[in-house]
Amino acid sequence: MRAGEDEVARRHVPSRPAAEEDRVREHGERHGQRDHLRAVTRGVVHGVRLAAAALLRYPAAVKQFTRALAIDAGDAQNPYGNVWVGMYTHREFYGVQGGSGQLIQRQGLTNPVTVGHSPYGAVVDSNGYVWSGTLSGCTVVGFDSATGRAGQPVGLGCRSYGFTLDGENRMWVGGLSGGAARYNPYRDQNGNPIQDPLAGGGEVR
Repeated sequence: MRAGEDEVARRHVPSRPAAEEDRVREHGERHGQRDHLRAVTRGVVHGVRLAAAALLRYPAAVKQFTRALAIDAGDAQNPYGNVWVGMYTHREFYGVQGGSGQLIQRQGLTNPVTVGHSPYGAVVDSNGYVWSGTLSGCTVVGFDSATGRAGQPVGLGCRSYGFTLDGENRMWVGGLSGGAARYNPYRDQNGNPIQDPLAGGGEVR
């Protein structure tokens, strides 16, 4: 890492890698998965530092408030995942290659991706869609990591302070002032399948 990158990482990285590593290790030891989870944790910490270092190459990004980060399943060139970094101020995500730290460049992909709110927490579902919540509103929004096509923000009724995903690709949002919400972009309120998860109209609980 070049001189100055550690300071940028401290100012812009949205999580605390050391604390997260301790939490994951403790969980893994309880379930007999220490080696696997240690490898995953090292990958997460590496991804956080790599994203911070990569953004140094893009002055416009460094001046923004970086708050959301998610790692996708990767591709042939980056089998351990690519990093998606959400810029709170400018309402966009930068896709960063997991292996090199360069911006992802592939045919048909818009990068950075403009989204309809200020991302404050992000996840990637099993179909490659990146989803984010926001602290400055009560919405969730997603985009296709293969193309950069983004959907419209969907109202949830609570400001997102905690944001995660379950095994059915449903988002769970912890509210800043209490309460929680769940959003399923793949099913409507009656449980019917939705063909395009970015189209909105998903189940809100």
